[in-house]
Amino acid sequence: SADSLHLAFTVGYDGYPAELLVASWNRGPASVRKMPRPKDVNVADSIAWRGKEPELCYLGDYHATKRVYAINGILGEPETRALTPDDVVIDAFSVSQAGDKLGLLQTGLTYSRDVFLGQATGSSTRLTTVNPQIETWKLPKLSRVTWKGAHGDDVEGILELPPDHKPGTPLPMIVSIHGGPTACDYLGFQYWIYGRTQFSTQGYAVFCPNYRGSTGYGDKFLTDLIGHENDVEVDDILKGVDALIAKGIADPDRLGVMGWSNGGFLTNCLITRTNRFKA
Repeated sequence: SADSLHLAFTVGYDGYPAELLVASWNRGPASVRKMPRPKDVNVADSIAWRGKEPELCYLGDYHATKRVYAINGILGEPETRALTPDDVVIDAFSVSQAGDKLGLLQTGLTYSRDVFLGQATGSSTRLTTVNPQIETWKLPKLSRVTWKGAHGDDVEGILELPPDHKPGTPLPMIVSIHGGPTACDYLGFQYWIYGRTQFSTQGYAVFCPNYRGSTGYGDKFLTDLIGHENDVEVDDILKGVDALIAKGIADPDRLGVMGWSNGGFLTNCLITRTNRFKA
């Protein structure tokens, strides 16, 4: 911290929620406190002190978004607020010396990572357009979808549909599974080798389930996977596919699946457990 009396750090272990801790001292032994987190928020990364007062900022996953959160009152009753409350994905941030401005690397529904200048009030101004060609593209329709998972509770995912998709028209669908498993897919524009944006322009639906063990949906949702790997999260994914078939979005006879890292392993699980998918 600016007064050199506090040291912030995170502790994380795959499969468990990361925790944010502060060590404080003043001419004596340090005391260490675990900072509270809002419901469903998982500490992601990038911690920074804000201003002269000991207010601590960090990136947190929340329901397929990534926001900057600030904690004040770390010596008394800590209170947390979101400095970027919008439905965006903040990939990185920095805090001005005065603490009144934020430098943001931000992704939205219709643009990839760009630099924004944020204010303490939560408003922000876009400063760059690194990939202006995207503004000429026909972009996928991005949305959240929810369904009842393996335990009957809500599970969420990201759905990409072709820009000209007409409701009621079943589409060939690719299930794209994120790695980790302590990670998540975000509600934001992506264009990369695993098919986001690309497949939808070719007439496919792309379904990215935030299965059991994903971040941003609460500690219990995260830790429910422990001891049930390759079981409960597979059911979460399969029930999500069934829900999209029932809604008339996915064609049950044209389903594919892909993934990377842990998602690649889950891809094999889905293929071996059912004959519904093509690799």
